[in-house]
Amino acid sequence: MELLNQDIISFALIPENEDILHNPSYICHSFYEDDMVVVFPPNHPLSFFEGNIPPEELLHYPFLISQIQSATRQFILSRLNNYDIHFHNIQNMYNTETIKQSVMKGMGISIVSKMAVVNEEQNGFLKTSHLQGVNLFRKLYLIHKKNKILLPEYHMFIQHVLEKEY
Repeated sequence: MELLNQDIISFALIPENEDILHNPSYICHSFYEDDMVVVFPPNHPLSFFEGNIPPEELLHYPFLISQIQSATRQFILSRLNNYDIHFHNIQNMYNTETIKQSVMKGMGISIVSKMAVVNEEQNGFLKTSHLQGVNLFRKLYLIHKKNKILLPEYHMFIQHVLEKEY
C-alpha cells in the first residue's frame, strides 16, 4: 500500500482489507473469491478427520503464519478470533512458499489460499481441509487511487482481470 500511496505503482492486487475498502481515496474492484484452507502433511493427525476439521483442533499444533504486517495474517487471525480460536504457538514465516515448505517438513500447520497449494495437494505433498463452521473465504481486490490518471494499458489490464473467470 505504501508504494500505491507514494504513486510508485498505479494499482495493486490485494486481499480483503476493511480499512482500504472504506477509504474514499481508492477505487476497489472485487475480482476473485479466495478459498483459504488448513494445510498439513499427508501423515498428520488432522488427515484422519472425515470432512471439515473442528476449529479447536488447530490449537494442538504449531501454527505457521505470515509476517505480522501481512493482510493474510490479519484476515486469518481476525476470522478465527470471531470463533474464539487464539493460538499460543505461532511461528512467523516470511511468505507462503516458506510456510508450504515448513508444513511439508512437518514443522506445523497453516491456513493458506487453496490456489497456492493446488500443485502440492495434487502431487500428495500436502493435504487441505476446511474448518467446521468457519467462513474463510476472502475477496481479492484490484485497487487504484481515485484521483490517479491511469495509462490506457493499465485500463486494458484492469478490464482483463475483471472480465476473466477464475
